[in-house]
Amino acid sequence: MTVLPLAALAVTASVLAPAAPAATHPSGDPQTVSITHDYQRPEVVRVRWRVGGADDLTLLGVSLGLLPPDRTLLDGAVDYRATDPAVIASSEVFSAYLLRQTAVADGSGACPGAVTQSKGLARAGATIDYTCPGRSTR
Repeated sequence: MTVLPLAALAVTASVLAPAAPAATHPSGDPQTVSITHDYQRPEVVRVRWRVGGADDLTLLGVSLGLLPPDRTLLDGAVDYRATDPAVIASSEVFSAYLLRQTAVADGSGACPGAVTQSKGLARAGATIDYTCPGRSTR
């Protein structure tokens, strides 16, 4: 069995990526993306996106049209509500957005992806599984 090294994968993610995340969240975490693969299914590359702050999630929901625009106040403050993550996570618009903004490719080209988990979005993030048939050959 030949497995392409993980370093051969090209991964891009630009979900609300500000130029300087530390400046936007000086006292909080920036958004993160982690990349792993399943040893039982070597053709699967798992990408987990986690939002930095709850206000970022609300801003994303407003920009995707899932939350009303008046949730961003005139002074720039964000009116976050505990129901925001569930509204966003249950939306196909959100899943499509993640798939547009995050990509995995191997030596044979782009790998198709599917959002497999977005429950607990504010805490656990969203998971996208990409199937890269070129990662495993027998």
